[in-house]
Amino acid sequence: MLKAERTEELTEGALFWNHRKINGMPRALVARFRKATETAAAVSNEIHWLNVPESVIEKWRSELLIIARSLNNRSSANNIEHTIEAYGENIRHRKNQITTYAVSSKMRAVLRNKNEVEKKNYEIS
Repeated sequence: MLKAERTEELTEGALFWNHRKINGMPRALVARFRKATETAAAVSNEIHWLNVPESVIEKWRSELLIIARSLNNRSSANNIEHTIEAYGENIRHRKNQITTYAVSSKMRAVLRNKNEVEKKNYEIS
């Protein structure tokens, strides 16, 4: 393939990709909006199920607002997001270990204690 042909192929490919992206944008935005509303409802139900006091929720909300305002770039936002996700995933993983992996009551107690300590650090008890 000659250089001119390769350039033409790349240009056509980029134009096709951009056209496809623009045409798919409404569908993608609707899907993101649905996912966001479902996630918000799920989190609201989970907070209600955990019986978290309203004062703690307000404290979390104010802390998140402070963090959001102090963010200057996307990389620090990703770090905070990953930290929050890791916290929740650790607790979920330990709960799964309690039911599947822990064969003795001592192991289950150790895992439960770790969950309680982590929850107390984040005031979810």
